[in-house]
Amino acid sequence: MSPDAVKKFMHATPWQPFTLHLADGRKIHVPHPDFISITRAGRTLLVTTVDEDFEMIDVFLILSIKSKASQKSAK
Repeated sequence: MSPDAVKKFMHATPWQPFTLHLADGRKIHVPHPDFISITRAGRTLLVTTVDEDFEMIDVFLILSIKSKASQKSAK
């Protein structure tokens, strides 16, 4: 996925929680915009989990991003 596509979800108005679907099969939920940031170059995401852990993710390993709004529009 491109950094610009990820930023579209990160900065959406109104903001909606979303889930990142990764190439290795993991799903990472982003419940609030304070839980995600992207490096200046746009290659790496840092996602903080609710239990204060974090994931560093290569943006190009994200296969899809799903939010409730995108799921509704797909039906």
